[in-house]
Amino acid sequence: MPRRTFEKGAAYQSVQGARSRLRWRPRRGRTAPPGEHLNEAREHFVEIKSHFGANHPEYRKAEAKLREVESSIEAAVKDVDRGS
Repeated sequence: MPRRTFEKGAAYQSVQGARSRLRWRPRRGRTAPPGEHLNEAREHFVEIKSHFGANHPEYRKAEAKLREVESSIEAAVKDVDRGS
């Protein structure tokens, strides 16, 4: 019985450690070019995707962030096209 509890605890700690390492943290104090934000969002999504399934909340957050960055870049491109 104690071994099973230990195994569950170890598994829980492993998942929690992975979450904290994979959580997306935007860089503060500087403005990055939109392409860099897109690259960071893509890299983060790939990391999350490799560790969690599509139904996991972290997966959904990373996917939403990637879509948000992609749509903001598309909007910026359309604005530039209109101005030209």
